[in-house]
Amino acid sequence: PAVPAPPVPAPSDREGGRDDDTRDKLKQASAALDRRDFDLAERLANAVINSASPPKQRAAARLIHGQVQCIARNDQEAAQIDLRGLEGFRAMKQRLLNVCRKHGILGR
Repeated sequence: PAVPAPPVPAPSDREGGRDDDTRDKLKQASAALDRRDFDLAERLANAVINSASPPKQRAAARLIHGQVQCIARNDQEAAQIDLRGLEGFRAMKQRLLNVCRKHGILGR
């Protein structure tokens, strides 16, 4: 006789909560960037970048992190790393390029 397939586990509250937590961190990071709290914005963006979040959320975090590198840190190498992390996200990549060029980083 055929063996029935094991049941597919339903997503736990924790997994759903993780997605909400990531969204909250991105909102907080964006708000911190807007009020020029660069350390907090960078910390929150790093938490999302290093998580198991979906690619679009990690890309949004790379955009925030890259902006901090250009605006506050004057760190071309770190901004370039974030720019590479935005491959496949054309609008975010262009936005980061615009911000960085405005601050004299990643210019041509």
